[in-house]
Amino acid sequence: MKEQSSSRVGPFARSWPELARVDASDRRKLYRAAFRPVLRSWRYWGIALALQAVAQVAFRMAGAELAYWLPDYAREIRFLAPAVGAGIAGGVTVWLVQQRIKHNLRLLLNKRGLPTCVPCGYDLTGNVSGACPECGTTIEQP
Repeated sequence: MKEQSSSRVGPFARSWPELARVDASDRRKLYRAAFRPVLRSWRYWGIALALQAVAQVAFRMAGAELAYWLPDYAREIRFLAPAVGAGIAGGVTVWLVQQRIKHNLRLLLNKRGLPTCVPCGYDLTGNVSGACPECGTTIEQP
């Protein structure tokens, strides 16, 4: 049986390390506050739709060309090419949304008084140099 540590963190803190610095009772609220603007933004849905359309066209064209050169596998290629395109476009969309949620989380942590470097997520508690030691970004001192 797997041994669990005493400093157990929930799924939100494992997926979003920035949330490990917040009380367990506030993690879900903070995550929702960071996710809500992304969910309501028409830009992300438009980007996702455009990315899917471009991927479908590109992979269908590539699949048709590949099927021409490999006629024995034409049926499989014409089926799999759009599926691969949808998977890649979906993965890129999820990654873009995760990056925006991380950015929003870091801004919210700064508003709560937990200094965090917005570009890299480094904990800036006790930093007096005015620059992030992780990425070198200049930090505004409150």
